[in-house]
Amino acid sequence: MVKYCIYCGKQLEEGQICGCQQQDMPQMQNYPPVQQQVAYSPSVVSVVLNFLKHIIMRPFDAMDILLESNSYIPGGIVIALQVLLSSLFAIITINNAGWIFKLMNISGSVFFCTFIGAVLLDAIFLGGVVLCTLLSRQKVELVIALDVVAIRSGIIAIFNVLAILFSFLGTFGFKASFLLFIISELFAIVLTAIVLSEKLRFNKTSLFYVFPIIFVIMFGTNAMIMNSYIANLQTKLITEDYAEKVEKYVKKHPEEAEKTLKNILGIFGKDEEDTLDDMFKDLF
Repeated sequence: MVKYCIYCGKQLEEGQICGCQQQDMPQMQNYPPVQQQVAYSPSVVSVVLNFLKHIIMRPFDAMDILLESNSYIPGGIVIALQVLLSSLFAIITINNAGWIFKLMNISGSVFFCTFIGAVLLDAIFLGGVVLCTLLSRQKVELVIALDVVAIRSGIIAIFNVLAILFSFLGTFGFKASFLLFIISELFAIVLTAIVLSEKLRFNKTSLFYVFPIIFVIMFGTNAMIMNSYIANLQTKLITEDYAEKVEKYVKKHPEEAEKTLKNILGIFGKDEEDTLDDMFKDLF
């Protein structure tokens, strides 16, 4: 297995110790001999940053960074970062959709719903990794399973940054950002399957059957969460209080209202589009 220095990312030969460790190690020649035996270990931040760099530059070797750290913390931080970025993406997307969502003041509920959804998807993926481990007749080690989940999370986190940038481009940006979500999930699952097969010697047959099923379950779960929230949003939007607020705003800012409505119709599906169109057809 190819190894890399967990401090600087340099490729190492078998048994080789990177010189950067010696350069960065504190000078101890003036200390008592007992203090010279203190082991030097990288900071958690350096491990996480090095891992994210490998996800972009050398994705197939990124797993080695986490495995060599032999700790729950770096992988846990990557997973938490992905969850937070997913939630942030949802809030920014809603706020960029226009004045209607700002009027409804739903940023808090959007963040909470996305946060719970992201954690749930990570849990489903973790379950898939554990199942593949058992089918491969290997011992389940939670630290390794979390590191595998972190591979997916690292990819999703990077794609989330791109999706956030796209969300500022109006209707096209919204559609592109959701497309990026699907691409990132596919890319993450394929990469993770390769890593499990090549690095951890998992059974390829179990990966072939389990991972597509896991993807379908995750995609279906995410779709159900989104549809449930949109349905709740529709119900909230057509209540008398919000209908009155929307009507007042539309009459006061007709051009901005029409532009926002087009953005919304570009995001929602056909049923939601018909409902919203009926709601506002008499206002323009």
